[in-house]
Amino acid sequence: VNLPFFTALLLPSGSHTTGKLALTPDQSDGGTSEFVTSADRALVRMREAAKQKDAAGLQSAFSDLTTACNTCHTAGGVSFIRIQTPTTLPFTNQHFQPSTR
Repeated sequence: VNLPFFTALLLPSGSHTTGKLALTPDQSDGGTSEFVTSADRALVRMREAAKQKDAAGLQSAFSDLTTACNTCHTAGGVSFIRIQTPTTLPFTNQHFQPSTR
């Protein structure tokens, strides 16, 4: 787990700092709010693990986030949207290796 990368991703100002996921209007009445709450809790846990440099906690929270997302997608009738652990870097022109200093 690259803690500096996740820290940069999870802690900057902006939408990720609220701990809230957005639903489109047609999803808001689909009974998915409990899953969104689960995902919000996982995002908060990811943020805290990143702050504490807790790699195991970050992996556990990311796993819970992935499960919450996929469960919500199934409940919302869009189970064809499956979230998974990334298998490649998000940007091939960037290298996300932590510095050694």
